[in-house]
Amino acid sequence: KYIHHFRSQMEYAVVAVNVETGEIQSAIGSVGLTIDAANGMKELGYVIEKKYQGLGIMTAVVDFFVKNVVGAVVKSSPSFLSKVYAFVDPENIASWLLLERVGFVQEGFLKKHQARKGVWFDQKLYAYYF
Repeated sequence: KYIHHFRSQMEYAVVAVNVETGEIQSAIGSVGLTIDAANGMKELGYVIEKKYQGLGIMTAVVDFFVKNVVGAVVKSSPSFLSKVYAFVDPENIASWLLLERVGFVQEGFLKKHQARKGVWFDQKLYAYYF
């Protein structure tokens, strides 16, 4: 549809594509997986421009990315990972609902887990199991 993925290690750009010509219009977001091999942690991250939020684009991208891209890694090396996790601001309802729609489950609620500009914020912890 309106998304296309470019691989740069384990991070993909989400771009707007002209449906008639197939021409890339602009980058509108990204999805990626940060891998910390030392402790076996695999964290999902995603972002999309505000004007494209609420259209189902990122739900489709995250669903595809986790089940097909990361899923292919799991199939080729099952000992490499058993789950992917994501931290979400508890007030960002759209983001945690997106994760639940694609099969993530809430594993925890972390008080004062992330600092931004000197202020500590709570985080919800979600995981997707393979």
